[in-house]
Amino acid sequence: GFKNNINGWKQDVSINFGGNQIQFEVNNTVNRSLLKGSPTNFKSGGYGFYNVIGNLDLSKRVNDQLSIGFGTEIRKETYQIIGGDTASYVGEGSNSFPGINQLNAGKYNRFNMGAYANAEWDLTDNFLLSGTVRSEKYSDFGSTFIYKLASSLKLAEDKVTICGSASTGFRAPTLHQIYT
Repeated sequence: GFKNNINGWKQDVSINFGGNQIQFEVNNTVNRSLLKGSPTNFKSGGYGFYNVIGNLDLSKRVNDQLSIGFGTEIRKETYQIIGGDTASYVGEGSNSFPGINQLNAGKYNRFNMGAYANAEWDLTDNFLLSGTVRSEKYSDFGSTFIYKLASSLKLAEDKVTICGSASTGFRAPTLHQIYT
């Protein structure tokens, strides 16, 4: 990514990508359902999560009292459930940790796009009011429009600050929550 400042407009552009994967193995045990045909080592399956996230954020201090900002985020997520070998889950499965059945394995994707705008207004040296609106569209979960209003009041020569906020507070369930 990179950051820049042109005519007072702060610009922050970034692309992030990453992921992780875990695969389980169980050793020195048996699957009693398989009797003497049971192996003693099992590949029990695992999980993976990968994402690519692009962001563009622009902000500007318009004057001493007002700051504005807006931006967008585009995100692609992939969640993978990796099935174990058949011996790890058939019957009662391997002792201590039965594997993930191949019927439950799969790869699941989500594409998400969001945009926001916000403003902060210093009504006085001690009182700040801010607001943000955000719209998001999920390929698998639909669309949402959320907002947040917040304020803070400084008292006792900045020794005490009272803060408050109200928002619609929406968060789509993760792919992990949907498919596990």
